[in-house]
Amino acid sequence: MKKLFALIAVLALCGCGSSGDSAEQMISFTPEHFRDTARIIDDALDTTAIITTEEGSRRGGDFSVDGWTRKSFLRAFVDKRSRAATYQLYVAISYLGDRRVYSTINYFTPQGVQSSSLVKIAHGTDSCHEGEECLRTEDVALNMPEDMVRQLAATYTTHTRNGWVFKIKGKIIGTDVVGVIMPSEAAGLLMAVQAYKASLRH
Repeated sequence: MKKLFALIAVLALCGCGSSGDSAEQMISFTPEHFRDTARIIDDALDTTAIITTEEGSRRGGDFSVDGWTRKSFLRAFVDKRSRAATYQLYVAISYLGDRRVYSTINYFTPQGVQSSSLVKIAHGTDSCHEGEECLRTEDVALNMPEDMVRQLAATYTTHTRNGWVFKIKGKIIGTDVVGVIMPSEAAGLLMAVQAYKASLRH
């Protein structure tokens, strides 16, 4: 099986939290943490259930600095009829100033840096007062092959300090956003998906 990503030491490269404590907390999360905090969005009239790690990654995965914030998490879409699942990396960015237009993601692979196009989910202007910079939001996603999620999950150990580091590229120079997903988050999402699929049999 072709390896689809490369892990990088989180503390050495990412600066993924507002402090070293935040990065250490992210490293300490277990797959069970993400499984138990996974949010399931579903009701009887839906044919697809959405399962996200947003709540579990809120403390360690959110980042705020110099007037902008970034949160990143994984989500799965489970077809309730076929039980097939697809996966996404979801990144929500808010900032002050001109629209940055995030459209590309870069990440490490054993073959070098890979670039992929992002799916644009939503964008908006939350507040724009006269004489002040506008607060803007952009939500983007990367569709991830299941093999990629499973490979990332398989690298988890209790001593894992490496994560899947990515960079969201903006069209304005100097506005790139760096984030990370830990193996424990991928493993926890897969556990939550498996449990949800099992519940469909009853």
